[in-house]
Amino acid sequence: IRRPPRSTHCISSAASDVYKRQVAEQLYLALEGAESAVARRDVDALRDVLAPVMGLEAPDGSPPALHAAIEAMAALADEAHRDPEAVCGERPTAWSATTRAARRNVVRTSIELRLVVSVGP
Repeated sequence: IRRPPRSTHCISSAASDVYKRQVAEQLYLALEGAESAVARRDVDALRDVLAPVMGLEAPDGSPPALHAAIEAMAALADEAHRDPEAVCGERPTAWSATTRAARRNVVRTSIELRLVVSVGP
């Protein structure tokens, strides 16, 4: 039994996949910018870089591992947006280390899922 070519996926499935990647990418880039703001201890820049991603959540239908990775990034963005003074002042090193780990995790999870799809049944 052969799997149909990927080009036969329905349009709504392809659009959903694109949306999932966009949410993950937006959070990834916002956290990357936030890390830079935190390194400079720039509270205003931290607020500005995170504002566009506030309220983003992992899309429904995301695989559980990807859903968890996206939600972890969203939680870190929310934490910094709620209390940027603490993130920039009291715990910049720990927060930045946690965001880097969360960003690596979402990349690793995305790659793993693509590998499963490419070699799956």
